[in-house]
Amino acid sequence: MKKAASSVLIGFLTCSSFFAAGQQPHQKPPPDPLFEATVLANQLQVRVTDSLGKLVKGLEQEDFIVLEKGRPRPIQLFEEVENAGVALSILVDVGSNMSRDAIRLAKNLVFDLVHLLDPEDQFLTGAYGKDVHFLHELTEDRRVVSEGLRNLSTGGRPSKWSRLGNLWVSNANTGYAIDESLLKLTKTRHTDKVVLVISAGFGNLGLATLDHLRLAGAQLVTVSMDNKLGNIFSLGGDQTAQRRVVQQTGGIGFSGRTIADNINELRTAIKSYYLVGFSRADPEGKANLTVKLRNHPDYTVHQAPRIRSNSSFY
Repeated sequence: MKKAASSVLIGFLTCSSFFAAGQQPHQKPPPDPLFEATVLANQLQVRVTDSLGKLVKGLEQEDFIVLEKGRPRPIQLFEEVENAGVALSILVDVGSNMSRDAIRLAKNLVFDLVHLLDPEDQFLTGAYGKDVHFLHELTEDRRVVSEGLRNLSTGGRPSKWSRLGNLWVSNANTGYAIDESLLKLTKTRHTDKVVLVISAGFGNLGLATLDHLRLAGAQLVTVSMDNKLGNIFSLGGDQTAQRRVVQQTGGIGFSGRTIADNINELRTAIKSYYLVGFSRADPEGKANLTVKLRNHPDYTVHQAPRIRSNSSFY
């Protein structure tokens, strides 16, 4: 089936204080920065989790319902994608909420994961706190990733101070780190882009980050390290924001305690999803679309528009 496509072009106006900042009248202003994305018309990328948060595979087209303004629309394309080629940005939080043990666990997890993925998959690895430092550029070479992991500081808090340190909100700027990784992912040849964040805090993650992930056509996948006292102290706000962004970008979240013993489940979540194509009643409409499941009230649907983009939102 030929995929229809429409282009979305978003321009950002230059600031009115441009000349006040020192620009001379005879000089030409720089061109307005643009973001360009291709939306694969009427296609949704969907992941489904069960009541335990595990990825659900093996569903059929008949299990899905697409609603536009509350009314069902016919599904014209359905595919369970099981081994998509991906560009994967891996971000490891080394801020105040992460203990040294948690960072060591994250390094081992990343090492195991990249060696389970396919030769054509591309990787970008970064460590972040208040700022983000990328350990290497986008690459397919596992040796480059492994060398970068050796240079990843174990930093964090000594384990004996972890309970006390968890009382404070993380100083890690997750949203900024994701934005910087999305800029680097514009160089990939892959349509499917995933940002994997391993953190105990997920600080500064909100609606702006959600918009940027959507514009870039990327899914957010997370691994949450233990931080029970920190969640109580912050009233669970960071974790709530993290879960919202994950679900609304079509991604999935995991617990660090469980996924460390089952890296294959993380690999599957990164490379697998349902592709649902449908007919809209109003092709130009901007109404929210909802995907639901028949006879599976305990399942959760994570959905996002299918988008191809290799341009910056800045």
